[in-house]
Amino acid sequence: MIAHRNSLSLFALIGALLVSGFLTGCTDVPKRTGDLHTDLRSSDPLIRGESALYAGETRAESTVPLLIELLEDDEYGVRLNAHISLILITGRNDFGYQALDPPNRRAESAAKWRKWYKTIDPS
Repeated sequence: MIAHRNSLSLFALIGALLVSGFLTGCTDVPKRTGDLHTDLRSSDPLIRGESALYAGETRAESTVPLLIELLEDDEYGVRLNAHISLILITGRNDFGYQALDPPNRRAESAAKWRKWYKTIDPS
């Protein structure tokens, strides 16, 4: 089982505001499917970001591989929420990931997350 921590509530709230449209001025409500795994793959960044945050709030361990992929998303808010949720679900924050890093550094950190995840789930 993956360990988790409850210490990132403020960061989770900030991430939720970033992708919820509050800070971006969006007024359209995105359509969700109701399936977390599908919504994490949505073409809509608001859905991806909110779903990433929800995955962490619910400690949805099955979403870890998708959250790792979202560390390289084009949208900052999606990346931030994915990282926050990975920390909440796994209790790990030791791969040097920063959501504002340039793409090549984010890719390096995401590769470390993938490598780690293979050690606990070799499938």
